[in-house]
Amino acid sequence: MVRFLTFSITQNIVKLCFIFAIFLTVSIIQNSPSEFLLSFFPGFFYYKESNSSESSLVNESKQLDPSYVTGFVDAEGCFSIIFQKRENFNLGWQVRAEFLIHLHNKDTNLLKEFQGFFKGVGSIVLRKDSVLYHVTKLEDLVNVIIPHFEKYHLESAKSIDFLLWKQCINFMVAKEHLTLEGLEKLISIKGAINNGLPDKLRQAFPNVIPMVRPNYLPSKNSLNPQWVSGFTEGDGSFYVSIKNTGQISAVFSIGLNIREKLLLEKIKLFFGLGRISNKSSLNAICYEVSSITDLNLIILNHFNTFSLIGAKFPNYLIFREIVYLLASKSHLTPEGRMKIIFLKEKLNK
Repeated sequence: MVRFLTFSITQNIVKLCFIFAIFLTVSIIQNSPSEFLLSFFPGFFYYKESNSSESSLVNESKQLDPSYVTGFVDAEGCFSIIFQKRENFNLGWQVRAEFLIHLHNKDTNLLKEFQGFFKGVGSIVLRKDSVLYHVTKLEDLVNVIIPHFEKYHLESAKSIDFLLWKQCINFMVAKEHLTLEGLEKLISIKGAINNGLPDKLRQAFPNVIPMVRPNYLPSKNSLNPQWVSGFTEGDGSFYVSIKNTGQISAVFSIGLNIREKLLLEKIKLFFGLGRISNKSSLNAICYEVSSITDLNLIILNHFNTFSLIGAKFPNYLIFREIVYLLASKSHLTPEGRMKIIFLKEKLNK
């Protein structure tokens, strides 16, 4: 009896292997071996892809596009004027200008690419969980950083910071900051840059009135597609949700401060679809695209053409595969649903 059961089980295993071999042969003939394996074990290959080294993802790009760089800086860059108390300076204060990008350390290789793009100036500083690229040498700011942004304009409210920051640098080049009058001019301008004046400067210079920050208006020029991808690399998001009812949704979004609503409207105009809505925070506003048709035909087409190149790229690949499954109605099958659940677990990890 035992021998009969063993023989029967063995026969079934052989049959299954034979059927699988036929299925494999047909699939390879119709598709490439990699396509077959990807369709059969999608989660495994996307897991490997999303955990591959960032350097391989970044180095695949032939050269950083200047508009991509500007878009990314619009999202993640910072133009700062720094005042430090120094008793050995004539006026008791040291003034420095800085261009800075501060990211999670998973984007270290991307920042190395940025440093190379900016002719190797500046330095990269590694911290425990983050990495920063900064340029502080006045000559490099004048000859490399400023000319780039004068040619490839910033589109966000950061464009206001850049213009005020450049004005401060012009004062510094002329050495006006070495006089009390010039120093106070810089302090006044700094009051309109980023978060304004810190308490130590307000207390040290109580008679200096901070400059009123100019109103932000986006340029009338159409957005460069590379700028859009660079900006998305910094401030964009690809996410998928599965509700208790079983409904699966995929969303591409860009969230900003309410003061940049006009920029989001310009991005919406660029894609020609989506919606803009206020979020729970009074100061937050978001552009979203959730229609599977729009995601499949417009959003994916854009990012397939103008690729992301940083740490967000592996997430995009996973998101793209999920959208493809939803567009083909594969999520209505048990196998397709399991693929999406598996892929979602790897998204934004």
